Amino acid sequence: MAWPPFNYAENGKPLGFSIDYMDLIAKKTGLKVKYVTGPTWNEFLQMMKDGSLDVMLNIVKTPEREKFLLYTPPYADNPNAIVSKKGVAYQSIESLFGKLVAVPKGFFTEEVLKKHYPQIRLYPVRNTLEAMKAVSFGKADAALGESAVLHHLIAAHMLSDLMISGEANRSNRYPSKFGVIMLDIDNFKRVNDVHGHQIGDKILQEFADILKSHSRKSDIVGRWGGEEFLIICCETCEEGMLAFAENLREKIATYPFTLGEQKTASLGLSLYQKGEDIKDLVKRADSALYKAKEKGRNRVELL
Repeated sequence: MAWPPFNYAENGKPLGFSIDYMDLIAKKTGLKVKYVTGPTWNEFLQMMKDGSLDVMLNIVKTPEREKFLLYTPPYADNPNAIVSKKGVAYQSIESLFGKLVAVPKGFFTEEVLKKHYPQIRLYPVRNTLEAMKAVSFGKADAALGESAVLHHLIAAHMLSDLMISGEANRSNRYPSKFGVIMLDIDNFKRVNDVHGHQIGDKILQEFADILKSHSRKSDIVGRWGGEEFLIICCETCEEGMLAFAENLREKIATYPFTLGEQKTASLGLSLYQKGEDIKDLVKRADSALYKAKEKGRNRVELL
């Protein structure tokens, strides 16, 4: 595996930030870890599918991979970048339309570009280093990879004719948008005041179970604070988010909660706008939730 500084091997010895992180986990849990090096990304993925490999490090979450893989929360952030010859800059994914881009076989960039950016021609290679060499030797116009990995390989292999010419933002991995739903139980304070916090906690748990059981695997559900919850909807659109939110509202309104009473929820939605700060995205969802409550509760609002 040639993916420094995170995960690579020298003289057969596994090295890198992710290896150190895994070693730390193993030490604290008492697990014995056997590292495997040598296969390509495609071969590693096949090993995960057939059960001959238990854990795979540094693998990006994609819809196709989620069909057979479970993911931990990320422990490091590494922006995606575009590498090209010096003097030839490609500052966005769109600037690569019609160009030949080198990608490691089985790597997430191959899956995403094939599915969402057919305007980009692909030049499959074995790993990230070979992708960069393809650019250096004029076999490809550009390559995509994680910024830290690209910087490390440029320095380690003296690829002085290459430069990081642009960044492929995480939010632009998919051309479809993502959005946020903020929601809470209507008049929940009354539950705690009348029935006590123990019953209130039970209602919150049931509420969370409804959200999780009716969300997609690609969605992220979490408690935002108090009786408020937040859902990050990946790869969606305005119509899809509204339909999803309406379905949740109906499921909540008809659920037999512990008290034997019907409960309702108000939902505020916001769809990501290119270049928007995440704080502003969440703030719009919160404003939409406030608007839903102002209009009588048990409704969905989008801002």
